[in-house]
Amino acid sequence: MLAQTLISVLAMAAGLTAAAPAPVPVTLPLAERDTHSGLGTVYIQGGVPGSCGQVNSDDAMIVAVSNSLMQGQSPSPLCGRQITVRNIGSNDGVGGAGNSMTVTVADTCMGCDENHLDFSVGAWNQLTNNAPYGTVNIEWDL
Repeated sequence: MLAQTLISVLAMAAGLTAAAPAPVPVTLPLAERDTHSGLGTVYIQGGVPGSCGQVNSDDAMIVAVSNSLMQGQSPSPLCGRQITVRNIGSNDGVGGAGNSMTVTVADTCMGCDENHLDFSVGAWNQLTNNAPYGTVNIEWDL
């Protein structure tokens, strides 16, 4: 009788395990998976901590992204994430078309829309071949 009860309990347990739902894959929001097209500008860090809490020199390879991408948080889950950026040209004479680089999210750009990135001086100089400050057309992805 004990053996029959044990077999019944094991059969029920196996049935419960088999009935468990399959795990749902975790996917990133579209804003964090797609290639973005937008504008790049430059900002001066000025020895002040960014919204991610770090003080960076103006020659650091960092970027500020929109408040909507930062989810209005300081620090944001995007802090420290790397972004690959490509310079696709400019309408106002900024050079460096074809240059690409990787920058690290270190700050929030309150005046930027979701596709606009604000680069440190060092990142701007690498992306634009040391062009005077202006705007540059970019493609980028997280």
